[in-house]
Amino acid sequence: GMVETMKKALIEADSVVYNSASTGIYLDKLFTNLGILDQLKPKTTRYPDGASVMEHVIRGKGKEIGFGAITEIRLYTAKGLKFVGPLPAEVQNYTRYDAALMSSAKPSEDAAAVLKLLATPAARTVFSTAGIE
Repeated sequence: GMVETMKKALIEADSVVYNSASTGIYLDKLFTNLGILDQLKPKTTRYPDGASVMEHVIRGKGKEIGFGAITEIRLYTAKGLKFVGPLPAEVQNYTRYDAALMSSAKPSEDAAAVLKLLATPAARTVFSTAGIE
């Protein structure tokens, strides 16, 4: 399946690049579970943040695979970064965000207006364009 295809691509890659923040913590766990972490370690470059990963991959040579949040990758596609696709569904990691009106919010009408705006089709289009589901 797709996970095996991804595993094969990683093993055959010249270089793998990802951060040491939440994405990197997740990937270390995933690569350990897939039994390939030790094979990838010698050819892996880590950075403290996603922006550095994106800059590295843009300048990369050969068969290099970089990982990052889709929202972050989208910020660099105009600079030459190629978004190949999300992780296979069965190993995808989602970050969920919720918006809520705090009972102590003053003035609460303004906060309620922001929440209403977030639910509009126009806002959904903006989120979708940024890679947010």
